[in-house]
Amino acid sequence: MKSLIEGSVLLLFTACIVISCTDDNASITRDSGKLLLGHWNDYENGTEQTGFTPGITSGITLVYESGISFSSEGTFNARYYDFTTGTWTEHDGSVGTYKFWNNRTIKLLFMAGTIDEHELNIQVVKLDEEHLWFKHDYFGHWEEFHLERVTK
Repeated sequence: MKSLIEGSVLLLFTACIVISCTDDNASITRDSGKLLLGHWNDYENGTEQTGFTPGITSGITLVYESGISFSSEGTFNARYYDFTTGTWTEHDGSVGTYKFWNNRTIKLLFMAGTIDEHELNIQVVKLDEEHLWFKHDYFGHWEEFHLERVTK
């Protein structure tokens, strides 16, 4: 009986970690924020009203990247897809810093301390081990971007 209870508790604990945040109840906690770390590549974008277009987009934020990576040091970097060679590359260094503003918003600070400094708030729609979905209105309308985790 003790083994069955321990197994049930472990299963429940694992389910809570994997689910983390998704859609209407998306919420970034300290633990789910760790899920953000790593490399993410775009695979579709659009809006709920117009639908989602599959494929790699150039321009998920204001530096026209096709992917993004987040470090444990609080920096983020742009990832680019070369359509001629079919390869991914990453910007040298970092593009800026990020911080969690509230339980749904991540503030990206681009090129801090320069005349090009800009802050962009991205609203997390879904975050789990495999997916990072977010939306922002930088381009004058709300658009949602769906990214998948990659190893590099």
